[in-house]
Amino acid sequence: MRANTVIGPYYDTARVAGISGDALFALRNLAGIPATVTAVTGSPQTTEIATAFPLQLVAAVRDSFGNAVEGEQVTFTAPSAGASGTFYTGGGTSSSPTCTAYSNAQGIATSPVFVANALAGTYTVSASAGTAPPASFLLTNSAGAAGSVATSAGTPQSATVGATFATRLKALVKDSGGNVKPDVLVHFTAPATGPSGTFPGGLTDTARTNASGIATASAFKADTVAGTYNVLATVDGISQSAPFALTNLAGPVDTFAVEIAGGGVIGTQTAHVPFGIRITAKDAYNNLAS
Repeated sequence: MRANTVIGPYYDTARVAGISGDALFALRNLAGIPATVTAVTGSPQTTEIATAFPLQLVAAVRDSFGNAVEGEQVTFTAPSAGASGTFYTGGGTSSSPTCTAYSNAQGIATSPVFVANALAGTYTVSASAGTAPPASFLLTNSAGAAGSVATSAGTPQSATVGATFATRLKALVKDSGGNVKPDVLVHFTAPATGPSGTFPGGLTDTARTNASGIATASAFKADTVAGTYNVLATVDGISQSAPFALTNLAGPVDTFAVEIAGGGVIGTQTAHVPFGIRITAKDAYNNLAS
């Protein structure tokens, strides 16, 4: 007798002519070896770095006839480097990038809780059983809350008073795990007095970070006061700021002032008696000019 392709228990009956009663043979068709492993629950899904994914990974194991394979060991494997995570086993007391689970009567194997590591990115976790092609779970570790802001371009640099700085100010925002943080609003603020400058909207400007975590300010123009100062990049919720060191250079010489070396107006001097003079050069904005 040959089993058909449907698993489960049944009875086979034997009868003999002239003898009352039947002989019953209790039989069971078992599932074949695993032929397919498929992801049932947990793909795709996303969580922040260093947090648990909301759904456990669930895989279904079937034989070549589509029957559920019970008691099959399923191995879940996450990447060993880069964006990845670990399975928490033993009541959450230990963790590993790999774990095993056994399929139940429905052919379903469920992983322990899976926790993202500190690196942002998208990756796959595989579920394998026997020689069947493994199933893949698509997971993404998203960056956490903004944790730091730093200068990326535009510091230090200088421009002549009244001119626009050549390089736009760029700030880099990362989370606590060092992952770049997109779509974060960055505030750029110039000093209100002394040497400074303006963005198109005034002393302040805002920009959101791109996919690389970079926020680029609008063009910045030096005011008419020569000197060195800082423009600060800040992010709400972060106490630290990123300073851009900028210098307004005096413009070309526009006027000269000729005085006695010690200061004051040159008055009548005695012939053939030497005396010192001081010449002061200034630009059009009254800054000392070289």
